[in-house]
Amino acid sequence: MTAFMAGLIDFLVMTLWTEAWLNSSAIHGFFHLHAATTGTALGAMVGAVTNFLLNRHWAFRAKHLPLQGQALRYGIVSGLSLGLNVTGVYFLSEKAHWFYLAARFFTAVMVAVFFNYPLHRYFVFRVNIKESLS
Repeated sequence: MTAFMAGLIDFLVMTLWTEAWLNSSAIHGFFHLHAATTGTALGAMVGAVTNFLLNRHWAFRAKHLPLQGQALRYGIVSGLSLGLNVTGVYFLSEKAHWFYLAARFFTAVMVAVFFNYPLHRYFVFRVNIKESLS
């Protein structure tokens, strides 16, 4: 649920940013040409922060644990996740000739279920067995 909510925010920010830049007649040059890339990066950052906060406070109820360690571990997992997502979309869209939105959706779901969730649960927001019993 948290990944879904963060994903919606990611796509919303990406779309709003990209459309605002592309539809602005005052914007030219580098930023105009790379509006989608910039929007994707901005959306991913806002989505990652949203996902971290939702997981910390709601999904894994780990707000009592030190923030710095969680944030560092989350950053590592997010970086690896980004690499997996980019690689998956590249191979499915460029090599297997899938429609890019289908490739992105499929890859995002696979990475979220088989990579992000287990690492968030057992690495980023881990709780000692003693803590979980109390």
